[in-house]
Amino acid sequence: MPSRASLWVEARGDGPSLEDGLNAAWGAAASVLSVIALVTNAAIGELQPHLAFETTAAAEDRAFFQSTIDAERGIPLPGRRIPVEATVATLEAIATTRRADGRAPARLMRAANQYLLALRYWKRHHELLCVSHLFMAAETLKVVALRKALRDTGLDETELARSWGIRPGEPRTRPLLEASARRRHVFHADDDTEMKAAEISDGFEHGYRDLGDLHGPSLDVRDKTGRHVRSSLLELAGVPEEVLAELASGRHEDPVDMTEYVRYMRGRLVGPGDDLALAGDEYPYLEWTSAPTLTDAGDGQITISGTETFTVRTADSIGFKAESYEFWGPRMEHPPEDSLDHKAEARQDLDE
Repeated sequence: MPSRASLWVEARGDGPSLEDGLNAAWGAAASVLSVIALVTNAAIGELQPHLAFETTAAAEDRAFFQSTIDAERGIPLPGRRIPVEATVATLEAIATTRRADGRAPARLMRAANQYLLALRYWKRHHELLCVSHLFMAAETLKVVALRKALRDTGLDETELARSWGIRPGEPRTRPLLEASARRRHVFHADDDTEMKAAEISDGFEHGYRDLGDLHGPSLDVRDKTGRHVRSSLLELAGVPEEVLAELASGRHEDPVDMTEYVRYMRGRLVGPGDDLALAGDEYPYLEWTSAPTLTDAGDGQITISGTETFTVRTADSIGFKAESYEFWGPRMEHPPEDSLDHKAEARQDLDE
């Protein structure tokens, strides 16, 4: 069974076979995950079918299915409780947009899917992929934004193009209108952020920029791009003002950092000789084991402590002198360093 930090989906329904019912339930549940992630502003992993069985009344031979799911071990990643009322309000708002624009719900859901993918990459060294998915969401939303602008102003495309400073009648009038809608309504007229995100996305997608040159700009623009895309998605869905205010502040304002925990040991190899590795080994290294201990610290936090043990694997004439031990994880701006007795402690916000 799932741990208390897992998202557990239970579905019931009719179907011609267990396999058909399982597939239908998986599809329906997966379509809602992107909205839950959008509202909660936290990544959700891939949905995996675990347990299914037939419940036909009075039957004496019922189909059954179960898959194996590994239990969570080690240090858990941060989690966040789902705001149920805000999630329901957002789902209802997306469904309601069908009355004004029958094509909007599908585009809103596709944009939410892109935002979910961006949340999964919301971690250190993955900023480029994160921004790429955020901009794909913005590209999806620009069409919804343009159609809404046409409805709100009561203008046709020619009139709107003229009011936005676009020469109407040109072959590229529609693409220019969509690009302007993206800048005005998806990025809320933040020209600088929109331009930088577009340059990163185009350079990555079309391959005319080196990846190494895109990581730094991606880090600079990721957070602003994410805020614009998320808020515009909720706005275009017609989410009530009070729900918008709730989701734009407090614990849901910023995404959950999905950076994995990692430990670094820095030091020096000391001793004479050019053969550094132990006989039979290709490189000098440390045989390293960790034994983390998790303690409830209250207020939605846990204390992470434990013991680090390593064995030096070097040539007989080479020793190892430890200089620093670093423990990195989500939202850690600076690594905590200890006195080199190989113990570390950190706090993790579980938002429970």
